[in-house]
Amino acid sequence: MGEGGTSGWIDNVNANNGTLDISNVTTLSPSIKALDGTSNTILGQKTLTLSNANSTFGNNYAEVMSGTGGLIIAAGTQILSGQNTYTGATSIGSGVHLTLGDGGTSGFIGNTASIANDGELTINHSDKVTLHGAISEAGRLNHRSAAARPSSQAIIVTRAARELPPAFCRLMVISPARSLAVRA
Repeated sequence: MGEGGTSGWIDNVNANNGTLDISNVTTLSPSIKALDGTSNTILGQKTLTLSNANSTFGNNYAEVMSGTGGLIIAAGTQILSGQNTYTGATSIGSGVHLTLGDGGTSGFIGNTASIANDGELTINHSDKVTLHGAISEAGRLNHRSAAARPSSQAIIVTRAARELPPAFCRLMVISPARSLAVRA
């Protein structure tokens, strides 16, 4: 990435049936504008920054992002509809919208990944979703579902009770009869 230095970017990445491997790049936080497609991404220990996720290019990443690295969404709107297993932190910038899922039962981040939410996090699932990582900052958490019979506990946050700020009470439940359970 870049021109022989330790930083750089790629304008847009639409990888289908291939692999985007950033695990060996020399910068700690490689940056691309947007991520779309059906190709695996190997983070290794790196944190991938999406500098301008947008729907013009495409923003529905449907495969697996793996590794101990994390994801920063600095601007725009990103959908993660794959079964991501990365275990590093996820950071949602101010004014940014991250959606997990596309209305079905897939689309999540790794079980130990924490979420720093300064924007908006939407869970778009027809089933129950458990977020094991801590959620912090003052962003919004939404749940959207087209399920005819939603589960009684749509979103369960297992490690967030002590780290959620007062602003978390701005929870918006988009689908009727959805609920949030917070467990210490």
